[in-house]
Amino acid sequence: FKRALLAAMRAKWITILVTAGLFAAALAGARLIPQQFFPSSDRPELLVDLKLQDNASILATNEVVQQFDEIVAADPDVEHFSTYVGQGAIRFYLPLDVALPNPFFAQSVIVTKGLK
Repeated sequence: FKRALLAAMRAKWITILVTAGLFAAALAGARLIPQQFFPSSDRPELLVDLKLQDNASILATNEVVQQFDEIVAADPDVEHFSTYVGQGAIRFYLPLDVALPNPFFAQSVIVTKGLK
């Protein structure tokens, strides 16, 4: 390692040019990597977080959730759903961040009839 380091220091302009060339090649190669904001998913689930004001009671949260549940239940594209008041859903999917228990928070897991 010491010999390679000394050789690179002696030929500093070549080292700089090689480093700049490798950096340019990395930038050019980065364009070949596909980018996507959301990865493709075949899970027909929606997670809906309902958050009221921080001082809202669990009773107020439950009232809002009941109104929301009525809307979701009336949607013909919804197969089934579960709502959790005061806490988030259990971790049924690894990337899911579990929400801490709070009286002003509710989470619904909605399963649709299909992806279309």
